[in-house]
Amino acid sequence: TCLHRLGANGELPRYEEYMGNSAQVSSGDIPQFGKYDGSGPESAGSEQACPSAPSSECVERSSEFLGPACCQCDRRFEDGVKVALELQLPAPRSQHGQATSSLLSPMQGVAEVDKTRYYREWDSIRAALTGGDTRLVRGNFIENTCLSGHRLPRWQAMPQHGYWNAEELLADALDPGRPTPKIVAISYGWLSRDQPDPDSFYLGMLMPLLRIYAQSHRLGLENIALFIDWCSLPQRPWSESDRKVHVRAMRGVDLWYAHLNTDVWLFSSLPEGAVPYEDRGWTRFEVAAASMLSSRSEALLDLGKISSPAKVNSWAEVVNLCAVRRPPPALPDAFAAVLESKSFAFVEDRKVVADKYWGVFHRALGCAERLVYRGLAWGDTEAQLLAAALPRCTGLRELDVSDNRLTSVGATALAAVLADFSALERWRLSNNAIGEETAQQLRSSWALARRPEAGLELDG
Repeated sequence: TCLHRLGANGELPRYEEYMGNSAQVSSGDIPQFGKYDGSGPESAGSEQACPSAPSSECVERSSEFLGPACCQCDRRFEDGVKVALELQLPAPRSQHGQATSSLLSPMQGVAEVDKTRYYREWDSIRAALTGGDTRLVRGNFIENTCLSGHRLPRWQAMPQHGYWNAEELLADALDPGRPTPKIVAISYGWLSRDQPDPDSFYLGMLMPLLRIYAQSHRLGLENIALFIDWCSLPQRPWSESDRKVHVRAMRGVDLWYAHLNTDVWLFSSLPEGAVPYEDRGWTRFEVAAASMLSSRSEALLDLGKISSPAKVNSWAEVVNLCAVRRPPPALPDAFAAVLESKSFAFVEDRKVVADKYWGVFHRALGCAERLVYRGLAWGDTEAQLLAAALPRCTGLRELDVSDNRLTSVGATALAAVLADFSALERWRLSNNAIGEETAQQLRSSWALARRPEAGLELDG
């Protein structure tokens, strides 16, 4: 059985699709990607068990976004089939015993690109921006807004000159004769339901750091493209057409945090009285997505660690102070369990975020050929968590966990999983605390698997 949440009127809510997932929402509306995870009451409602077999009364769907399918209790089944089709993974069976389905429509903006390149190449960014559903804000527009003393406008009020055209962005990115734009995704907690930054608290922190960032990369502010949900996605109150745009844009929202060509800035410092950044569900997802693949030191920064942004002298100073120690990728069920204690302005968003993470986890790790977790001060606990996630990385060729604090316990846990990886060619383990006996066992196992002798890097 599955549980459906009834709205206050006692009717079943309808479902919308996010990144190929069906997400349940109440009162005939879709979850707000606004992240005002304040102390207001969560949506009221009761739970009712769904029948054990699909029924037309069990589910309401928008055929505009998703073709015929089983009932909502098979959400993970549908998601798994979609991922399996896109990534050539074994397809799961539904709770009703059904095999793979051919009824699912391709994911807009994703089906057109090679899945191994989705978080790596510019093709997926082009697809996400084409049509204008998602808008990246120009850095010089943010500066002009700040200087004028105004607040940043929401998506519906953004002037055309304030955001990037998809073709212009890609032309600049792919032409070696032009400055390559830098894409920055902002992760922050909304300070009110109606306006995420009513007193320009975040804008005041962002602007001086944005100038230093541009200068360090020898770019003008006009060459910076920012994803800020308030400006980049349609916001409430909205028209029916804007609501549909929001649904489409939400399918690829993970792209801005997980892509290797984006930098992610966390604003973890909030005004007194606001729900802490780390206690919010949406921000937890954004950090998890940003931590999945990128290993660049400046790719994930917590700018909330800077008390006086106007006094910062160089971007190197920012990176040294604000670099985030990436955690191992959490299994989807473990991540969903963590979300149970996180704050959401809309109770339905908890399910949406859990489902979204499920998709990111399988897409990102399922296509990963190289994973780098070097110099993160990881110990055996982190190694064991990584070992639990690694079976999804069926095409992994290189794993780098050098310059950490692994002992024989962590190395053995990883070795047990990596033994089944036929494509593995390199495993970097140097500068850890692995004993000589375990190191010799690893060398013997590596040789028996007929892997490249120089591919295993150990001390000594």
